[in-house]
Amino acid sequence: MHRTYSKKTLWRALLLGALAVALLLLIGLDFWSGQREASFEKSSLAMGTVVTAQLYGPDGEEAAGAIFDALQALEQERLSWRLSSSDIARINAAAGGSVPVAPQTIGYLQQAAAVSQKSGGAFDCTLGALTQLWDIGGENARVPSQAEIDAALQTVGYQSVSLQGGQAAVAKGQALDLGAIGKGIACDEIAAMLEQSRLSGAVISVGGSILLWGQRPGGGDWKIGVRDPRGEASEQLGSFSLPGGYVSTSGNYERTLTVNGQTYHHILDPKTGYPADSGLISVTVMAPTGLLSDALSTACFVLGYQDSLPLLKEFHAEAIFVTQERAVFVTEGLRQSFTLTNGDYHLASAG
Repeated sequence: MHRTYSKKTLWRALLLGALAVALLLLIGLDFWSGQREASFEKSSLAMGTVVTAQLYGPDGEEAAGAIFDALQALEQERLSWRLSSSDIARINAAAGGSVPVAPQTIGYLQQAAAVSQKSGGAFDCTLGALTQLWDIGGENARVPSQAEIDAALQTVGYQSVSLQGGQAAVAKGQALDLGAIGKGIACDEIAAMLEQSRLSGAVISVGGSILLWGQRPGGGDWKIGVRDPRGEASEQLGSFSLPGGYVSTSGNYERTLTVNGQTYHHILDPKTGYPADSGLISVTVMAPTGLLSDALSTACFVLGYQDSLPLLKEFHAEAIFVTQERAVFVTEGLRQSFTLTNGDYHLASAG
């Protein structure tokens, strides 16, 4: 979702977010020897979140400018449900009928439908009516009535999305919201740009989604910190290493609303219309694409640990689950590279 904030709030988010990214992405520049490779770093607000680009090699400043311009175009032309110029907004405005959209948008929706189908609807991009109703993290956040939630649930159903002949349509009353995959999509688009650049490596953070591209300065794997879901943004529960790829995290700490002593988070269960309650407080997913890592982190958060395992296998993905009891489950592909460093948590058996 894309929201409007005061300038003071935006810059505070930028500074805190940039600090958190710097601490959580343990790129390891202090641990390699030899001549330091030229690097350029830029942090700014884009797509309603903090984006940080750490670029290695020649033309870093030029590449950073192109990346942030591309993110602005991605939001304005394809993903935003708020901006009338975007494909998603035009599809929503024409609900009940079809509109021509960019081939890339068709591709996003096709991939979203695949995750929706395989997850049994735990991930669903037609949650627009529900997310707007709760508006958690926005200016009009509130706890809707049961009657309002029931009515909004009637509009949810990825099966009603039609993609034919370069046109897209949703059923009357439905609304698309790609907020759960938008940051992963951004990472995919940036990766395609980097392939055409002269850069040797890059770490891109778009909110809770991260792209690790190319070679790490000094060689070896990139090291990524996993945030402590119960701590401050700069605090970790552990870390793991990857040669590259896409990583996304969904957690119940990201955007919240507290009413009468009860706290609600923004990850909604498409079946109940309420914040998901699967026993998890965060899920970090590594997947073959940014879109998949983002979609799967949401789906897994809704499903819970055990029910997520077949879904991860289906999409050749790996994950780190953190439960309300502070147990940490790590799937096989990440188990050897993951190190738990926070004594408040314990590694749990994957059995």
